[in-house]
Amino acid sequence: MSYTTFFGNTFEDEHDEELTRKFGNTYKYFKEQYPELSKLPTSEIKDICHEFNKSPYGDTFEKSVERTKKYIENQKPRWQEEYFSPMQNKMIAQQNRQVNPVNQDEQLIDDFFNHLKSKNIEGYKNFLYCDPVGLPTTGPGLQITGTGMLSGFTTSSQPGAITPLNPAHTPKQQQDQWNQVRNYCQNFVKDENGVSKRPAMTADAQRKEMESMGIPVMYFQDDELEKKTKDYIRQNTLPYTRKQFKNIGLNFDDLTPKQKIANLDIPYTMSPKDYKLGYGSVDDGYWPNYTKALQSGNFEWAAKESHRKGVSENRNKIIHNLLLDEDVKY
Repeated sequence: MSYTTFFGNTFEDEHDEELTRKFGNTYKYFKEQYPELSKLPTSEIKDICHEFNKSPYGDTFEKSVERTKKYIENQKPRWQEEYFSPMQNKMIAQQNRQVNPVNQDEQLIDDFFNHLKSKNIEGYKNFLYCDPVGLPTTGPGLQITGTGMLSGFTTSSQPGAITPLNPAHTPKQQQDQWNQVRNYCQNFVKDENGVSKRPAMTADAQRKEMESMGIPVMYFQDDELEKKTKDYIRQNTLPYTRKQFKNIGLNFDDLTPKQKIANLDIPYTMSPKDYKLGYGSVDDGYWPNYTKALQSGNFEWAAKESHRKGVSENRNKIIHNLLLDEDVKY
């Protein structure tokens, strides 16, 4: 039975409203001509929108419409057989009512943590080093932005478990050593022309240089690093990403597991001032083309728009392929 929302929009059912929210004007335009689209599962509507947006820079609107109509007509016999028998209608209704369980978040956080640890993404080090923008960092790219963040960590001057021969740092030792590493990291900060004050160095090369300069290396416990990194993802990266999708009328949880990983990876490396979904100014950190690609359901376009400066081409390629829901080799 149809219903009307507070804003005056009328929908056939909750699935129709969900499709409208997810696929926007593309779905609404073709549903006016093919009302049966509202009864199709989300995956089929996604394919229709993909067909329409195949060449967003090349085709005129009329050509895109014509191509999509041909696609719909070609699919009609299959849809009739697969989706519109009484049994299939019942199965589709059950599918459309499914909700992602909360515990899937924990699996996603585990998967994203392992993604970050890959050498082609962030890598993993259990000591304090400098990231490319000159911030003290540890684990899989977890920035330690101040001494306050160290209060939840057990650190020491040697790798491995805390023992009488490798005692835990006192809070003062943590603060003093973080300050020394922070001062060392300033050498990696780029000047006004975007040029680093010194050549880039791997984390291991930095560690050796700090040791040669008499700067104490601060080591962390692996179990604490894993817990704190996952806490950061759970409390910051994941809710921030969900909010960005909600701001543009999309549901983050409609993505495939691989696409979720890709869309967590982008804000993990960027501050909120540098990454926002929406149609604001690029200078203010908005990604309008990426936003439009997501809203249209065109992940080939989104994959192209996901390219970032400041990360490796290997990482860009992995994110590109994850957005296409493809298997990747880390």
